[in-house]
Amino acid sequence: MLLVAAVALVVLSPAPAHAETPVDVRAITGLAGKCVDVAGANTADGTSVQLYSCNGTAAQQWSVNLDGTIRALGKCLDEVAGGTVDGTRVQLHSCNGSAAQQWRPSAGTLVNPQSGRCLDATNRSSADGTPLQIWSCVASSPAPENQTWSFIRQGQMTGIEGKCADVAGANPAAGTPLQLWTCNGTDAQHLWFPADGTVRVLGECLDLLAGQPDTSFGTYLGPRRVVLAPCSGERRQGWYTYRGSTFNNNAGGCLRTVNDASTDGTPLETAGGPCLVNAAAQWTFVTTQP
Repeated sequence: MLLVAAVALVVLSPAPAHAETPVDVRAITGLAGKCVDVAGANTADGTSVQLYSCNGTAAQQWSVNLDGTIRALGKCLDEVAGGTVDGTRVQLHSCNGSAAQQWRPSAGTLVNPQSGRCLDATNRSSADGTPLQIWSCVASSPAPENQTWSFIRQGQMTGIEGKCADVAGANPAAGTPLQLWTCNGTDAQHLWFPADGTVRVLGECLDLLAGQPDTSFGTYLGPRRVVLAPCSGERRQGWYTYRGSTFNNNAGGCLRTVNDASTDGTPLETAGGPCLVNAAAQWTFVTTQP
């Protein structure tokens, strides 16, 4: 099975405004696989909410709450001036319990019950910076891509001695190694897991060093260091889990620390040998909270 999949979340009927307990924290992806994003990571009321290339930052971490709100950076997804007509833009705003901040997942869309309209990418554009708006929901199955949204799991992967998978030096450059490091909650440890089976961090994909030609599923190629690379859809960027271990689609081995070490800075690799009973090859997903 794949590491994770995009999932549909069920939000309970709106509760009083103080019921802020998150159901979960996820990225929300839409047209062209891009993310719902707070422009410039600006927390000021009135900041535009837009479509943007996914990068795993806090501006793209959304919590779905029991009170019917969707929140990022401590504030709520909100319709500008409480508008209910087509073309009303969506913004970040202090949570106030109003109907303009209520959202309900429905058949792949996000509906504001007050207006009966759907969250929508303006002009069906997938360009970075495209503002989001509400628009009359299109009655089709499936919904059009500009009104279709998926919730993608994100958080930390903890391994031996409770330490985290980490991008060395928080460097997003291709070829940067993955390592084990004491968990610190930084973006270098904030991974997300799209439905395509990749594992992404800092806007790049986990890959294998010195790439070899793709082989048949599960062929063991020997130990291979894990690095960042631009996402390309190649088999070696695919991962799946089985009984707590994480395996690479191309290399056949499991994700583990080199020499089964647990010290900060230990590189990560895919390697054969015992995986399911080895603490250095066991990983737990921990959801992060905004």
